[in-house]
Amino acid sequence: MKIWKLIVKFFRSIFIHQKNGKVEKFISGYTYKYVEDLPQIIESNIVYIVGENDFYWMLGFECPCGCHSTINLNLLDDTFPSWKYTIFNNNLITLRPSIRRVNGCKSHFFIKKSRLVWV
Repeated sequence: MKIWKLIVKFFRSIFIHQKNGKVEKFISGYTYKYVEDLPQIIESNIVYIVGENDFYWMLGFECPCGCHSTINLNLLDDTFPSWKYTIFNNNLITLRPSIRRVNGCKSHFFIKKSRLVWV
C-alpha cells in the first residue's frame, strides 16, 4: 500500500501541458526563496523574491513552458504592470494577476498555492 501511495503522489505532481501538438511534462509544486539579487542560474520551480530589509521589488523564475527564459515580475505598486504574491502558512505561494508572456513562447498561466495553472 505504501508503494501505491508513492506512485499516486508522483503522478499527481506531474502536470502535462500540450503545446503545438507536443505533450510536455512539468513537475508542479513551486517553492520560493528570498534573495538580495537574482542568481545567475535560475532553478526550476523556484520563485525568487528579490529585495532586502523586508522591501522586495521583483520576482524571478524560469518560464514553466520549457523555453528556459527567465521571467521577471515587478512588485512595485507605483509602476505598471505590477504583481503581488501571497505566502500561506503551509509555505505555498500565489502570484497575481496571471502571467502572460507577450514575447517569446506566449505562455499564459497562474501560480496558485504553489501549483501551475495554465490559461
